Amino acid sequence: MIKVTSIDILEPYFLVCRFNTGITKKLDVYPLIQNHEKLKGIEKLLDGKTFKKVRIGDAGEIVWDKIITTSYRGEDEIWDYDISPEFAFEHALQID
Repeated sequence: MIKVTSIDILEPYFLVCRFNTGITKKLDVYPLIQNHEKLKGIEKLLDGKTFKKVRIGDAGEIVWDKIITTSYRGEDEIWDYDISPEFAFEHALQID
């Protein structure tokens, strides 16, 4: 199972991810933000302070805590936004 083992912020919207395979890749998160524009709260990732709060989840995924808001039966719920390690590995560009 592939996992992200460390993350560095390279510049706005780019992450350098090291994987448990020993491979390091650069992931452009901006297209994901654009593709998920209908998710209420995703625009928070455009703020540098929020973007820098990225962390690695228990399953080796890339996570931003409590930024997506959904409503169900009149109740708002706040969710984490995450990127699976498999997606990151497949769509990022190898840099070493």
